[in-house]
Amino acid sequence: MNPFQMIKDYWENFSTNQKIIYSILSATFVFLLIFLIALNLRPNYQVLISGVDEQQGGKIIAKLEELNIPYKVGPGGSIMVPEKYNKYELWMKLALNGVLGNQIQGYELLQKQNFGATSYDKQVNYQIALEGELSRSISTMKGIQYARVHIVMPSRTYYTPADKSKPTASVLLFLEPGANIDSGQVKAIMDFVAGAVQNLDPKDVKVVDNNSRNLSAQVISEGNIADAATKFDLKRKIEEYYTQKIENKLQQVFGVGAIVVIPEVELNWQKIEEESRKVQPVNKTAGLIVSEQKESEEKYSTSGTSNIPGVDSNVPPYTTQTPDNQGSDTYKTLKTITNYDFNEIYQKVTDDKNGEIAEKSITVFIDLDKSPIPENDTTKAQIKSAISTATGATPSNINILFTKFNKELEAEYQKIVQQTERARTITVITIISVIFIIVLVLLIIGIINLNKKRKARKTILERKKKLEEAATRAIEEIEPEITEVTEDQKVFEKLTKIVDQSVDDVVEILKYWINQ
Repeated sequence: MNPFQMIKDYWENFSTNQKIIYSILSATFVFLLIFLIALNLRPNYQVLISGVDEQQGGKIIAKLEELNIPYKVGPGGSIMVPEKYNKYELWMKLALNGVLGNQIQGYELLQKQNFGATSYDKQVNYQIALEGELSRSISTMKGIQYARVHIVMPSRTYYTPADKSKPTASVLLFLEPGANIDSGQVKAIMDFVAGAVQNLDPKDVKVVDNNSRNLSAQVISEGNIADAATKFDLKRKIEEYYTQKIENKLQQVFGVGAIVVIPEVELNWQKIEEESRKVQPVNKTAGLIVSEQKESEEKYSTSGTSNIPGVDSNVPPYTTQTPDNQGSDTYKTLKTITNYDFNEIYQKVTDDKNGEIAEKSITVFIDLDKSPIPENDTTKAQIKSAISTATGATPSNINILFTKFNKELEAEYQKIVQQTERARTITVITIISVIFIIVLVLLIIGIINLNKKRKARKTILERKKKLEEAATRAIEEIEPEITEVTEDQKVFEKLTKIVDQSVDDVVEILKYWINQ
């Protein structure tokens, strides 16, 4: 039988209401099937590259069209391709054709120098090559799409001060979408660039990103580039510790979201070294005699007749005068040098307070609407005492404020959460509805088939019953006639029995009758 004719006959057996219901269900099922197929056939796009300018983006698009690869252009200079394409392979193909990247030249530039290049040309080419190599190396770091490095090398002359002849460098980072780098990575870039340029100090390297943020300023603090990140991280971790400690305890009393803690911790980075040298005798009176030296000197002199010193006595004619005193002189000297041994005490004391907490200040905001405790001086004093005991901060550095919190941010957040939940609920309901419709259609079809089978079985049983009843009635009508047998019927039955018992005899008799 023709299957189309079977379907047509099957459809014609339905009532008008059944036809309407089946038509609506079939149309819904076909629509959902087409929607799901279209949704699955629609390609999902992935970001091939982002942050490119118009010129470079045009070159990439032209190459993608040449390769017959579909693409989409998004905001921020992003180019997207379907997920079925391997973006790493596309990167290699685009780079091989010279359309990907900024075409930064490195040390290969030095191999292209002309024979007649001057020393200035060589110096400029070397600086460009060094900038290119640094840009390439920094671009390989995590979270960085590509980088540009600019180095300033002042020319050294006898008239240039020493502090003005130091080189400087600037690094521009183009970060990947959604990526961010910490101060440790920034410091590593500064050290990396400083290590590649002669006499370049890391603090003379400026690092900025494509969002116009000065990243190097976050690292350089108080002129100590080595410990800036460590000090800041330590301060931040200590403040986070006190924030979490106070909030967790107070939220058990005032409720979740009713407490805001703002700590301020001052760290001591002093390191004091004291040296002292003390000399004292061995005993209470004097020290021990190590050596002793004595010197004595005696001198005797005798005076005689002589002229009195002067011009008159020594210029002719000579005149002689006799001094009034005549006799002898005696001179004696005694000197003693004694060396003592003393105790010498040397003491060096180091007071290292590096990283110790010098002072803590804590401000606590309490939501007035959620507070189960009334605002008064007694309550504030109790809270201050509890916080002081738990953190070691002085009560004078603890401030308690009861105020009404701004719920706009929370309401906006709840709105976003509700929208997300609503969208998720709609998605779940849609999926459940599709599944329910499919199950319902299958169930209705099953019920219809079951009803048809039941009807067919019932019809067969009814027809069978009718046939049995008709046969019974026919038998009942025939039985009375059989009971009333005529004489001819009796003779016929007797002849039939004779024929059955002796067929040969009957045949001979018939032959005899025919011959007569």
